[in-house]
Amino acid sequence: MKSFLKLSAWLFYILGTVLFFVYLLFPADALRIFAEKELHKRTGVVFQVSSLSLVFPLKISMGNSTIEGRKGFSLKAEKADLSPSFTAFFRGQAGGKLSLRTLGGDISAVMRMPMSSPLEARGQMQLSNLDMDALLALSPQPLPFGVQGRVSGRFIWEPVEEKLGVRGNLDISGGDLLVDFPMGEFPAIRLNSVQLESQLEKGRLEIENILVSGSFGTLHLAGSITGVLGPSGRLNLSGGIRPDSVFLQQLTRMGGIGPMVSRFAGQREIPVRIAGTLESPQLTLAGIRL
Repeated sequence: MKSFLKLSAWLFYILGTVLFFVYLLFPADALRIFAEKELHKRTGVVFQVSSLSLVFPLKISMGNSTIEGRKGFSLKAEKADLSPSFTAFFRGQAGGKLSLRTLGGDISAVMRMPMSSPLEARGQMQLSNLDMDALLALSPQPLPFGVQGRVSGRFIWEPVEEKLGVRGNLDISGGDLLVDFPMGEFPAIRLNSVQLESQLEKGRLEIENILVSGSFGTLHLAGSITGVLGPSGRLNLSGGIRPDSVFLQQLTRMGGIGPMVSRFAGQREIPVRIAGTLESPQLTLAGIRL
């Protein structure tokens, strides 16, 4: 028994000594420079980190990092923590946990992905109290609307046959929608929640259902987004608004679009279509392009 305890003590001593020198000699600056260059080389995005350190037991912590993509996309994080999964590594997979403090809130994600087959990835992402205005500001092109409030939610992705299934939901607090409408003052809208069911295959995102609920009623959309990971992506979504009765009355009193919308009084929904490029989508409501 004494020999076992003595052996255990020596093993812990050796392990502690090794970990001490690993943390003491950890090449933080070299790893930071390597990560910035490698990410730019493989994806074309500019990645900058002000500081990088190794935290016990095996977590890489980054402070004040910035990712800048093509055409003006920019995401800043006050803090980012990356914990690689060695279990996934020994199985030939990339995986781990990523936590970001950004957009006025927190984002955390856990993922495992076979190196040879990205469509077999499994993971989930949690959004906590993000600022909607800051989130929409990530768009490289000015949007014809704004949303105030905070958003939280969860997304899950996993293999579905030979595709990657993605589903999730968002809960919005104080989500006032501000619309820049050329045909008069648009009625006030408060968004409450968003639900998504979709499948990804070879750069094509099949939208099975998007359901948005709010003070206006509900909006449902289905369709596809092609080239979703490229610069020339296009979307084709169609569906309808099942309006709240008060909201429908407000629309019919608007100039320009009012007479068109009044045709749908008493019907279940107003047709909606969103089509065009991801940079400049075209919205059609009740047959009128907005």
